[in-house]
Amino acid sequence: MKHFAGIFLFVALIACCAPAGYAQTYRTKKGGCPVPPPSPFKHTGKIVTTLDSAGMRTTLQHPFVIGSEQNGIVMAASFIHLDPRRGVRPSVELYFFSAPLSLSRIDLNGLTLLADGNSVSGDDALRFSPVSNKQGFPHGATKATLNYDAFINLLKARKVAARAGVNEFALTNNHLEGLRELASLMAPASKSWTVSEAR
Repeated sequence: MKHFAGIFLFVALIACCAPAGYAQTYRTKKGGCPVPPPSPFKHTGKIVTTLDSAGMRTTLQHPFVIGSEQNGIVMAASFIHLDPRRGVRPSVELYFFSAPLSLSRIDLNGLTLLADGNSVSGDDALRFSPVSNKQGFPHGATKATLNYDAFINLLKARKVAARAGVNEFALTNNHLEGLRELASLMAPASKSWTVSEAR
C-alpha cells in the first residue's frame, strides 16, 4: 500500500509541475527569438537574398519610377556577399532601365551618376557596362558597378541623380533609403576588408 501511495504522490507532483514547466517551455519557444526592432530605413523597396552562380546575392528591387511614368527609369541594386578573410572589398551593382510605360526608350549608353551635381567617375570607383537581356532586364539596361567606398560616398550626398543625355533623373529619398539599407547589410565585415575591391 505504501508503494502505491508513493507512486500516486510522485504522479500527482509531476502533474502539478508539468503545466508550469510546459508553459515556461512554450514561452521560451515563442519568445526565445526576440522580435527585431523596426528598420530605421523607410522605403518601399524589396530586399531579398538569393543563391546564384556567383554566391549569396542581396538585391534591392524598387517599384518607384525615377522621373515620370512616360519618361523615366527604374533602378535595382545588388551585391555579392564576400568572405572578409579573403581581404576583398565588395562592390555594388546599380541597374538602370527604361520604365515599362515609358513612351520612348531612353538611351542609357551615356549614363553618368551625379552626387550633389558632381559626376561620379574613375576606373576604380565606377564602371558602366551594358546588361544582357538574358539577365531579365529590358533592352538597353545599363549596369553601374561601384566599389564600396564610392557607394558610401554617393549615399552621403544630399542629391543623387542619373543623367542620360539631356535627361536627368533625381533619385527620391525613398530610393536612397533603400540603397542605404542595402549598404548597411554590407557594413558588418567592413573592418576586416584590407585589400582593394574585386576586379
